[in-house]
Amino acid sequence: DGIRDIGVTGVQTCALPICEWKERKLMNDEDVRLKNLYLEEQARKEQERMEEEARDLREHEIDE
Repeated sequence: DGIRDIGVTGVQTCALPICEWKERKLMNDEDVRLKNLYLEEQARKEQERMEEEARDLREHEIDE
């Protein structure tokens, strides 16, 4: 989950795991490509979740 703090504004992002050099050395090109695709997909899903949450908050504020 992202950072949630009443004093923080703007888009907050989660830290994605970073592949260690030793691990990268053991991975072939296809493994690296698949891992990158997976991380990109996770980042895209998190961005969509955050956008949906922001829309819900705006709709809730309008209703009040």
